[in-house]
Amino acid sequence: MSFRKLSYNEADFDSQIVIAVLYSDGKTEASLHHPFESATRVGLEVSHAIDLALHQQAITPDNPEVVVIDEDGLRPSSFAPLI
Repeated sequence: MSFRKLSYNEADFDSQIVIAVLYSDGKTEASLHHPFESATRVGLEVSHAIDLALHQQAITPDNPEVVVIDEDGLRPSSFAPLI
């Protein structure tokens, strides 16, 4: 499993499932955006965001690509390998 790593400007929130990784309050968290939902889930554990993104990809028509925004360069081991 690998995900392309993009910036906020490169990610297409209208066609890709986007996991954004950030450092907040002393811990690494993730948010998840699905292109066909009008909500973004925030404050997720990174592993939960990955599992949820892969599940949503599997049940969504045309299986949208899952991408990662990690502008802080956190790259948790659970994302290895990022491309």
